[in-house]
Amino acid sequence: ITDRKRAEIALQESEEKFAKAFRNSPNAITITRVSDGRIIEGNESAYELFGYTPEEVLGKTTADLNIWANPDDRQRLVAGLASKGFVQKEEFVLQKKDKTPFYVNLSASLITIGNQQCFLSSFIDITDRKRAEEALKESEDRYRGVVENTTAIILRISPGGLITFANRRALDFFGYTAEELIGRHA
Repeated sequence: ITDRKRAEIALQESEEKFAKAFRNSPNAITITRVSDGRIIEGNESAYELFGYTPEEVLGKTTADLNIWANPDDRQRLVAGLASKGFVQKEEFVLQKKDKTPFYVNLSASLITIGNQQCFLSSFIDITDRKRAEEALKESEDRYRGVVENTTAIILRISPGGLITFANRRALDFFGYTAEELIGRHA
């Protein structure tokens, strides 16, 4: 009886730790049944991220909520879970309740709750990072266009005096190819 009681207490403590970590995580977390795709639990961060109340989410599927910007992405997630039992930091575009798209890193693992196979999913919103990457790429493309199409000769020289960049006008002016000029001392 004593061993049984200790096991019950240990199980209770373990469940309490999981419940607290689940509820208090800044990452959005959901638990979904594999059999029918119904969401059986979500934390407050998940409701905030997607813009729903618990009442609007629990018992619904992600298809019911229309959260997949690209429905084929759900199949990619399910395939990854079926083949490996988990997915790690996969990028997806999802939609909020108001249909605003956003980017996430999604990690999910198969778990058993009661006698039901479920998957535990964790979502990290990476929308700001993706937008910053896109803005940086646009800026670099504009810069590259200006540098390559100017009539000015542009060279970039390292502190050690090596030529690290030459625009098209510089190459034409000096009569070198990029391979011949880059890496030479100025």
